[in-house]
Amino acid sequence: MLTLGLDAGGSATRWVLLDAARDVVVARGEAGPASGHIFDPAVRARTFAAFEAIAAAVRGHGVPTRIAGGITGLGAGTPEAVELAALLSAGLGTPAEAIALGDDLWIQARGLFPAGDGGILYAGTGAVAYGIDKAGNAVRIGGYGVVVDDAGGAWWIAVRGIRAVVRRREEGLGDGPLAEALAAGIGASDWPTIRAAVYSRDRGGVAAMAPFVAAAAAAGDAAAIAILEEAGDELARLGTILARRMPCSRLAAVGGAFRLDPRILARVVSRMPIGVDLFPAEIDIPLSAAKVASSFGNPPV
Repeated sequence: MLTLGLDAGGSATRWVLLDAARDVVVARGEAGPASGHIFDPAVRARTFAAFEAIAAAVRGHGVPTRIAGGITGLGAGTPEAVELAALLSAGLGTPAEAIALGDDLWIQARGLFPAGDGGILYAGTGAVAYGIDKAGNAVRIGGYGVVVDDAGGAWWIAVRGIRAVVRRREEGLGDGPLAEALAAGIGASDWPTIRAAVYSRDRGGVAAMAPFVAAAAAAGDAAAIAILEEAGDELARLGTILARRMPCSRLAAVGGAFRLDPRILARVVSRMPIGVDLFPAEIDIPLSAAKVASSFGNPPV
């Protein structure tokens, strides 16, 4: 039985085709970015192009019996999920009812823990805590997007760093390590250059600027260190609420923001309730999705 696993996000869509009976990867690849926000015409075009490219690459290996995918911003059972399942079905020949699509977190949670045994504290572009409880229901804390509340994620860190640079100048304090690190990343740190760098990018592009804050923190800049520690506080808040709501005693810290600087994870660990174990984890999401597809089940809502 061939199963297809998808991990679709703002930078790329990765896929794995698995021979589930032998637990052997038949093929894997990468297509363009995708999102569940296909009500936006530009996002819709990019997402459809990515899915069509995957279908073209996979078709030569056979028809997947089942497909499971995690797609950033996609709600399980929504009209968008139904439409994307129909698109994959048309491109690959897999029946739509054998395609399970939801956000990217359900795949990670299913891949790391039995239901009710643990949760995910994710810090990437945004930030969210997520788990699947013993009843099979999704428990989600945060993750409202950068406009509402993604505190602790890389976008939030980058914006806080830029804000500190411009406010320091307004207050007549001149430049410091934050401005120097920002200039090293984007070519200069004057306002026209910052404005062009920020407003020419999507949220993922702004999040990709976050390493300048970590670089300034490594140079000893107090403002940068404070931003990273506050990010840890915000993430600890999410994890604490999730651990209480599920309840569970194990949380996996995943996502690129944790790799910016060890202070972030250390701060979260120091703020977690007694009895809750937070540990860094890495997971091959498209492979995990392909394995989830082999034991088929719909994403929790």
